[in-house]
Amino acid sequence: MSDRSVDNLPATRLTPPLQLYKGGRPDNLVGGVKVLRKDLQGLGLAAEAHVFAIQSFSAHDEQAARSLWDKQSLLRDYKHLVDQVSEQLGRLESLPPETAAAESLVFGRSVIRQIIRDPLLPEELVPSKQRLRLISLMQEYQTVAIKIWLKVLGV
Repeated sequence: MSDRSVDNLPATRLTPPLQLYKGGRPDNLVGGVKVLRKDLQGLGLAAEAHVFAIQSFSAHDEQAARSLWDKQSLLRDYKHLVDQVSEQLGRLESLPPETAAAESLVFGRSVIRQIIRDPLLPEELVPSKQRLRLISLMQEYQTVAIKIWLKVLGV
C-alpha cells in the first residue's frame, strides 16, 4: 500500500514519522506502559519522548518485532554469566579477604550491569530459566561478598 492509498482515510498524523529503535520491548512488565513511562522519566527520559504500546500486528510485523532480539545470543550470554558467577563464587572464598573484596566489587558490578540491562523478554520469546538461575546465583554471590566485606571492614 502506498502513502497515497491512505490519503482518503479520515486520519491525521500524530507526530512526524516515528523511528523505532531497540528500546522497543514487549509489554510484559508489571504496570504496563504507564508504569514504564513513569520509570523511564524518573531515570531522565526526555519529556518529549514517546512511550506507547502497539497492538494488533500483522503476521509479518509480528515476525519483524520478534526478530528485534537475538534470542540465541541472550541464551548464550546467560549461560556464560552463570558459568562465570559459579566459578567466581567457588574462587571467592579461597582468596585472601582483601583480594576477594576487591574482586567481588569489580566482578559483581559487571554482572549486575548485565542483569539490569537484560530486556526481560517474555517466556514465549526467551525461556527465563537461565536468566532466573543467573539472578539466583548472583544473589548467592552477593551474600558471600557481603560477608567478606564485613570481615574486611571489621564489622
